[in-house]
Amino acid sequence: MSERTFQTTKELFDTYYKAEKVPYHNRRGYRMRYIYTGPWYYYGQGDNILRTTKIRMAAFFVSSVLCYLAAALRHAYVNYDRYVSLFGTLALAAVVFELVGVVQFLFIREKTTIINYRDVDMKLRIAPLMYAALMLLTFLMALRYLLISDGAGSAYVIPVMYFLSGVLAVAVYLTYRWIPVTHDG
Repeated sequence: MSERTFQTTKELFDTYYKAEKVPYHNRRGYRMRYIYTGPWYYYGQGDNILRTTKIRMAAFFVSSVLCYLAAALRHAYVNYDRYVSLFGTLALAAVVFELVGVVQFLFIREKTTIINYRDVDMKLRIAPLMYAALMLLTFLMALRYLLISDGAGSAYVIPVMYFLSGVLAVAVYLTYRWIPVTHDG
């Protein structure tokens, strides 16, 4: 029988944290304190370089969302096409997932636990690519609509903004992937 490689957060917590009784002035006379005993993960750049990388990632993410909003909120017939609306709306779920990952990464320290590392790593490896794929599909459907309906020249800005939003999401992914990570376990 093969051993399962994926562990839930509870299993990771039970594996890597040790309960310890610490004297305390309550009725029991102690309180429980949990000490981390697992491997530490290090984002292997210097503190200033890591800070610059975090700022760059946040700028890529904000720019991506602004491009999406500039295209999606424009009052044009291309945005009312069912396929453009479908993929554009699905992209909202991915961008929320990506937002959580980027915010977690912005507040993570250079030295972090396995639980925090895996949580941020999963979000920033999946969400930006999922969002970029959905933006590519939105771009293609908007372009299809404009080519079929002989759309006005100014309406071609909308698919370009969707495409640019997807490219910036890939930039978020690549920025995270290029950060060297080591662990001591």
